[in-house]
Amino acid sequence: AINIGWAVGSGLGGFLAKINYELLFWVDGCTNIAAAILMWLFLKPVNYKPSHQAENKIVTQSAYKDKKYLLFILITIFFAGCFFQLFTNLPVFFKRDLHFSEPLIGFLLAANGIVIAIVEMVLVYKLEGKGKNMFYITIGVMMTGLFFLLLNISGIGPAAAFCLIILVTMGEIFALPFMNTFWIGRSQHANRGQYAALYTMAWSAAQTLGPMGGAQLADQHGFSALWWVAGGICMLMSLAFWNLQKFS
Repeated sequence: AINIGWAVGSGLGGFLAKINYELLFWVDGCTNIAAAILMWLFLKPVNYKPSHQAENKIVTQSAYKDKKYLLFILITIFFAGCFFQLFTNLPVFFKRDLHFSEPLIGFLLAANGIVIAIVEMVLVYKLEGKGKNMFYITIGVMMTGLFFLLLNISGIGPAAAFCLIILVTMGEIFALPFMNTFWIGRSQHANRGQYAALYTMAWSAAQTLGPMGGAQLADQHGFSALWWVAGGICMLMSLAFWNLQKFS
């Protein structure tokens, strides 16, 4: 549902931005208000009190003392910081350096959501349980790194940009679902909130620091430097994820 919304929103946003950027914000605000009203009308509160009698007898490890998981969180921050360039600084690069139109940029970003909506559920179902989570995560992060490195190719046109978007989308499909599987598999009912909180904090920190740092780097040294750095970090993080299997 999120990816379908992302696809529709990106495509529509590109056309609205071409007409008037103020119109884009009006539509964005109205759709958010409409979503809030629909949630209020149709999603009624559920009174549920789970029984913890059985879980209280089980000794669980704190997520904050799980050294392997803390290392996983650190690696995730570096990877996610690069990954968020896709939704923040990449459109600016498309517009400023490649001179793509707003509708084309919207279409390219929408392609990400459409492919995920169509492919991810089927592919993850086929792969789940047939290999180690870290193998798929490593492949996905490596594909993301390759995407950033290939952005340095001169003369990228719409067709090449579309192929690169498919590449990074496949990287996202391989990496993100199995990253979720990893932390869920390490947690138990009693400490799942701790694991979820750390994982959410990692992505929140990356969403703040990654685009800000990337924008500063691109402003001072150009987008080429940003893509080299982001690609290099992703490649290093793919190796870090792979070696995390050996960490006890």
